[in-house]
Amino acid sequence: MENTTIVLVKLLSGDNLICETENDYEYFLDKRSLTIINPVILNILRMPRGDKLLESYVMMPWFGFAKYETYTIPTNKVITIME
Repeated sequence: MENTTIVLVKLLSGDNLICETENDYEYFLDKRSLTIINPVILNILRMPRGDKLLESYVMMPWFGFAKYETYTIPTNKVITIME
């Protein structure tokens, strides 16, 4: 995709998405929706290891069996977006 930016999107549901967008994400609240491309969900995996807590990150397709690569999210479901 041309003119896309890779962003981290934090949703109200708690999901963290890494995806591409063609939208001007800096002013996303002025819009009704945000179009995202190839979203993957970023899950944090915390495991106790002795007296320490190990933290790992796992990335998976947001909709693993969907045939689409582009999704539209209402901006009122987005907490924040960062590059």
